[in-house]
Amino acid sequence: MLGTLNEPVVISNAPLTVQVYEHLRKKILQGILPPDSFLPSVRKLSTHFNVSSNVIFLALKRLHQEGLVFQLDNGRYRIRQAKPESAAELKRIGFCAHGADYIRIGVYQIIYNKLDRLCRDRGIILEPILNRSYEHSATTYDVLVVAGWKPENAEQICSGMQIRLDPWQEINADFTLGTDHHYGGWLLGQHLYRRGSRKVVYWNEIEGLSNNAVPMRALGFQKGWIEAGGSLQNVTFLPVFQEILPDLPALVAKYASQADAFCAYCDTAALRLWSELERQGFKVPEDLLLSGYDGKFEAFDHNPPLTTVRQNSEELAARIMDFCENPATAIREIHVPPILCQGAST
Repeated sequence: MLGTLNEPVVISNAPLTVQVYEHLRKKILQGILPPDSFLPSVRKLSTHFNVSSNVIFLALKRLHQEGLVFQLDNGRYRIRQAKPESAAELKRIGFCAHGADYIRIGVYQIIYNKLDRLCRDRGIILEPILNRSYEHSATTYDVLVVAGWKPENAEQICSGMQIRLDPWQEINADFTLGTDHHYGGWLLGQHLYRRGSRKVVYWNEIEGLSNNAVPMRALGFQKGWIEAGGSLQNVTFLPVFQEILPDLPALVAKYASQADAFCAYCDTAALRLWSELERQGFKVPEDLLLSGYDGKFEAFDHNPPLTTVRQNSEELAARIMDFCENPATAIREIHVPPILCQGAST
């Protein structure tokens, strides 16, 4: 069995557990590790990947949670034999989100677009269900994707599963899918330190106004910063309110002279900071490094582009389709690692 794993693990900034997990998952999905076959023992995997047994245990636990493997009484792990339901049975998927004529939150619009392509390839109809223009109708759906808003009559209009795309919101659903924001923050903490930053101002949304994703980003940033060699004594966490910030010029003037990097909890805040820094004569990245989060179009379209963490919309859309086509192997909750996109701001 180890002969099928000879391709080396891609070395990246990701934690070892994530690297091993992604490597094994890829081999399982490609069929290189076939259904009903046994994985090598923890000891053999540990030796093969040159990591501790704890790393292997955590990677296997994640595969088990996703329903890709199951554990026998003797402790061995076996590749699950998928029993997919035919995609042809799926006719219509509803995508519930905030908006009137379009999906208001950009990342959800991107996920919708990616999912729409997958649906078209399978002859499935994907329809947006937007809260500001929703009217009760007789339309029924085989699956509902709930992205921040759920119709009151969801149970009446959906005959199948409901997939929540917001792990941080209290919305009842059968399955939950989202971005691993803790890991995304970890990526930024590692990146800024490795780019030479030693004193950072982290512009964080005011506590109580944000969803749970935002504090997870901050916690991940702290972990990544420390593991890269930094000290939290050199990180200033500054709570701000993105929509109303009349004292932004004064705050930028004060902290730009005390730090060598700004890290914002979202791209919108980061781009506002960039504009104010330029207005005050600071150059990015010569005077300060600057990073955001979310991977919005505006971040990449900015001249020059902003360094950001992009939520993996392709993977999220693919996982939604996996849920729809293989409900027997779908698990309760999956967090997809985001991707660090280095722009000219760092």
